[in-house]
Amino acid sequence: MTSLLESYRGYVTAVSPIHIGNGLTYNKKEYILYQAKRPVVIIPDMRKLYGQLCALGYGAAFEDFMLDPEQKDLSRWLKDHKVAKDFYDSIGLYALSNLDSAVKLNGINPFIKDGSGLPYIPGSSIKGMIRTCLMIWEIAKKQKLNRIPQIKVITEPLERPDKSFLRNECKDIEAQIFNTLERNKKKFDDMVNSCMSGLIVGDSDCFDYKQLTLAQVSALQLNGQDKKLNVFKECIIPGTKVGFTLTLDKSLCPYSLENIREAIDFSAKLIFAGFYSKFKVTPINSSGIFWLGGNTGFTTKTIMHALYDENEAVKNTDQVFKHTLGKKVYKMHGHARDVEIGMAPHTCRCCSYYGKLYDMGRCRVDFESLK
Repeated sequence: MTSLLESYRGYVTAVSPIHIGNGLTYNKKEYILYQAKRPVVIIPDMRKLYGQLCALGYGAAFEDFMLDPEQKDLSRWLKDHKVAKDFYDSIGLYALSNLDSAVKLNGINPFIKDGSGLPYIPGSSIKGMIRTCLMIWEIAKKQKLNRIPQIKVITEPLERPDKSFLRNECKDIEAQIFNTLERNKKKFDDMVNSCMSGLIVGDSDCFDYKQLTLAQVSALQLNGQDKKLNVFKECIIPGTKVGFTLTLDKSLCPYSLENIREAIDFSAKLIFAGFYSKFKVTPINSSGIFWLGGNTGFTTKTIMHALYDENEAVKNTDQVFKHTLGKKVYKMHGHARDVEIGMAPHTCRCCSYYGKLYDMGRCRVDFESLK
């Protein structure tokens, strides 16, 4: 009897630093900036930190520090109390490097961790990437859609952002592509009708803290200028390979592994041609390339370049920004010139890893059959 389940071992290899956040931010009381030849950030085990400080007789002083809203810098507090270097070795949960010596560090966005505290890639992030690729592939290559969303043209950005703009249209497009199961025949757009329920992606294997680095996000301009932002994120180090499991239930999902591979390759080439190539970042030089996680930008998370040609994609992306950002943010981020220069968004989120500039979140996805 032929099984309706096809299982595969997938691998995500970081081509550039990848950040998948947990929604939190480490403030200056939650990390230690240690100045060596090159600055190192130590993420402490707070229980060990407190225990060691109590052993040194600083327990009460540390409690006062943590409760005092005026004192905000743990690194300075430890320095003022003349804590020796070997103290950091005993209380550190893990350490992060890759910082410039002159960096002014404030908050740090941590990478998502599991219940035991180890970093991993959520299956939902990988499945979301595959879903986007399949939508782009269906729209642009197979021309499956009956209609495309109508962009409501406005000339000026809204005073208040409208986060629901095009939400219904996008749901309609997704339903046209994926809702093939007819579980709820009375309501076509019900999510129970989505064939994507037959694509099951598990969370990745956990990986060691040593595979994390600290990256400062920057905005790469069209003229090649790289503007550093005061945004720091824990990222997977380039070259790190992380495994996960993908299962296709053929009774529900019409897509084969070859379809998924083709969709990933097609989407990457389309997005690179319409966006990344304008910034002269490293060309795509292998199959299975896509962008995963945070700070990869609007273009990698949407289907705009599949729905429209390049000029229309720029104009309609500008309309999306006008509706969803609000007047203040739209102006602050300089989007008013996007249509004029023919690029929306007009910057590419990047980061440096030991002197080399990377576009954020680029990864390679490979699969092998599990029999």
